[in-house]
Amino acid sequence: MFTLEKKNKKIYFRVAEIHALSFEYSMNMGEVPLVDVHRHRLEFDPELSLVAEEDGKVLGHCLFTPHEIFLNGETIKAAILAQIAIDPAMQKKGIGAKLIEEGHKRLIDKGFEMSILLGHSDYYPRFGYQTNMFGTCYLEIQRDSIPPQPEGISERWVKADDIPFLNSIWEMWFNDVDLAMKPGNSIIDWISNDKSTVSSVVTRDSEAIGYLRYAKEFLHKPTSFLARDENSASEMLAYINGKSEAVSEQPLYLPVHPDSSAVRNLLKVSFEHKMKTWEAAMIKELTPNPLVSQYVSEIKEGSRTCGLIIWPVEFDVC
Repeated sequence: MFTLEKKNKKIYFRVAEIHALSFEYSMNMGEVPLVDVHRHRLEFDPELSLVAEEDGKVLGHCLFTPHEIFLNGETIKAAILAQIAIDPAMQKKGIGAKLIEEGHKRLIDKGFEMSILLGHSDYYPRFGYQTNMFGTCYLEIQRDSIPPQPEGISERWVKADDIPFLNSIWEMWFNDVDLAMKPGNSIIDWISNDKSTVSSVVTRDSEAIGYLRYAKEFLHKPTSFLARDENSASEMLAYINGKSEAVSEQPLYLPVHPDSSAVRNLLKVSFEHKMKTWEAAMIKELTPNPLVSQYVSEIKEGSRTCGLIIWPVEFDVC
């Protein structure tokens, strides 16, 4: 019943159709291109893209995408369950459960230690997923604490030559942040697939000082903020403040973790940190790993602050 997703246009069409039929919560079908974007990643594993078939007809699709995730400063081999769809006419027949269970078996065979997802809290716990493992995590910065906008700050297109620099400043901001999801080494890991999202290198007099990713109408709440040093962080905040005057009554929201050493050392403005876990934000420990076990148990106990997941650029499409 379970097969690998074949590289064949009829299979691709049917998988896309099932995802379009299954997700009706919005007036678009972002889940359809999301599957396609995942296939473009260097880390895409076709053995983790599963279809359920009966009499040659595809009834469901389940995709796990590999990612490196940090816990306690160490790299964990993880996967995101994103996403799963069953033909509505065949739902509630156990097809989704069998796809998920088969996917977990393959992940374990390949040495994956953890699976994460955003999903229904009354469904996924039956497969061992723990709820409320992450959620909202950001800094709220009042605009009156931000210095005036300097001259010479601008944005430009991300280039392939920028990737080592971007990876180095990402490490500076996130290598000590639980659940930080490390971007890849390709330019497509840093440029959004969504035309309404900007991905840019920030420059001072043509010299790269940082990176931003944000929805065009929401520069004051970027999806990603990376600065190379204290002065650059201050200049980037001032730039964002000046460029988002249309919503000047709102504070700035930075997607960085308050416990990060970079926040302590590089951000010299007053802020409030906001954290709240979501029932939909889940983790499953696939193979025994003390770092994963400790994180899950301490989050449940309330003795540890939740980590921060910044979803990769491919998720901008939905």
